[in-house]
Amino acid sequence: MSVALDDDNKGASARSEANGSVDPTQACLGIDRNALRDLVADLYRPKQVIYWVDFLLSAAVGYAAFALLPVRDPWSPMGALFYCVAVLALYRAVIFTHELSHKPLNRFRAFRFAWDMLCGVPILLPSYFYDEHKSHHAQRTYGTPRDGEYLSYPRLPVGYTVLLFAISPLVLPALVFRFLVLTPLMAIIPGLRALVLAHASSLVIDSAHRRALPKPPLPRRWIVQELACFVWCVAVALGLFRGLIPVARLAEAEWVVSGIFAVNALRTLLAHKYAGDRQGVGFHEQVLDSNDFPGPLGVSWAPVGLRFHALHHLLPNMPYHALATAHRRVMAAIPADSPYHGCQQRSLLSGIGAAIELRRRFP
Repeated sequence: MSVALDDDNKGASARSEANGSVDPTQACLGIDRNALRDLVADLYRPKQVIYWVDFLLSAAVGYAAFALLPVRDPWSPMGALFYCVAVLALYRAVIFTHELSHKPLNRFRAFRFAWDMLCGVPILLPSYFYDEHKSHHAQRTYGTPRDGEYLSYPRLPVGYTVLLFAISPLVLPALVFRFLVLTPLMAIIPGLRALVLAHASSLVIDSAHRRALPKPPLPRRWIVQELACFVWCVAVALGLFRGLIPVARLAEAEWVVSGIFAVNALRTLLAHKYAGDRQGVGFHEQVLDSNDFPGPLGVSWAPVGLRFHALHHLLPNMPYHALATAHRRVMAAIPADSPYHGCQQRSLLSGIGAAIELRRRFP
């Protein structure tokens, strides 16, 4: 079944799912929801020790590689090695924000605090920036203008795809401006606060997206994270001004953060087929609009379970460390003609080829 349905079929599909006349699990897998539940029911309990060890090790390796980058010879083979390790390890640490977005705020509190202190604040990506990720999974909003993580790339000029990579070097300067300049201005100019929080406080790919804001007062954790990022920017600025931090280190930080966002751009572009037309789709079409990269190399550029992105949209609350096991069980249980086989990509190159081929279908 293709996700690129015409409007009438798409509407009928969504209505059928809403009325319960079609089992969306059966529609995308070829097995019903009860069979799926029996396959994976024992995999939902998160193992916090895995989260802690994985995150802390990733952050430690990433920051150590960054510290070892040779300031005087960044283009040497050793410099290239440390750079790649820093980018991939820190990207793995950063992407734990995706796991946190799927956890209730009253759970994983210590881990959430540690993530913000060791990763969210230093890289200026506080966890509240990703709070509205749930809109990317909700059936009513997935693929619609209310989903800031979706653009119909095959239907758009190729420049939109290029732009996602091209802005990577601009991310760190933009984040510094966001917290060093706009944060104090929001305290001085109340009317600016809603504008900044709505348009410059989300991790999205749709530049037209406007974040829905909670009713006043703002959540305390938003304020704390906001102030922590501002204080960090001030501390780094003072360190540069007083000569405690070499300017070359700032340049290296820019290169590393640019690399992190370039890898994330690649993962984002291949996570979905993006075949929707910004009108709502049924749940099974959401799953079939996504890709899995079960090969071992996917761990590097789609870490923390995100190489199983179709499975993640099928089972969004499953902890990342259980997805590989769930994938093996599901693939062994579904029939040979299951539409879900169309979500499986053999490699990074096959995923790129599939994206190019899909683009050719749209004039």
